[in-house]
Amino acid sequence: MEVKIYLKGSSIIKDEKMRTIVLLKTDKNEITRMFEFNKRGSPLEAEYLALIKIADGLKNLKNCLTSVKIFSTIEVMVRQIEGRFRVSSKEIIPLYLKLMKSLRDFNYSIHWISKEEMSKVLRFPVDEISEEKLRTLLDRVDFDIEDLWV
Repeated sequence: MEVKIYLKGSSIIKDEKMRTIVLLKTDKNEITRMFEFNKRGSPLEAEYLALIKIADGLKNLKNCLTSVKIFSTIEVMVRQIEGRFRVSSKEIIPLYLKLMKSLRDFNYSIHWISKEEMSKVLRFPVDEISEEKLRTLLDRVDFDIEDLWV
C-alpha cells in the first residue's frame, strides 16, 4: 500500500507556536490533522518536526507499505531531503539527521508542490486558514496511524 503525506507548515509569531497541517492519504482513507509545537520557529522547522512524528508512527507499518510519497510547499526542505541542498541551519541539522534516520526504512520520495496545488489537495486555501478551521483541526491532533487502514 502507498501512503501520501502532504505537509503545510506555518509559524504564528503572536502565539509563539509552529503548526503543520498534514494530510495522510491511502487508497482506502485520508486523515487531515494539525500538529502544534509550543515554541517559536520557522515553517521549515515545523514541517521537519511533523514529518519526524509521522515517520516514527509509520515504522510499525513499514511491512505493509510499498511506498511513502511526501509533498511539501517548502522547496528548501524538499531539496535538502533529496540531498541537493546542504543543511546549514543549526536548528534544522538535528531534525534533518533524525528524519533521515527514520526515513531510511522506507521506500520514499519527496516532491515540491505549489501552494495552489496544496490548497486543492487540502480543499481549503492554505494561506487563508481561519482560526475556526484551525480549531477543528487542532481538536484532532492526536491520531492513530492505523486509522488509515480502517
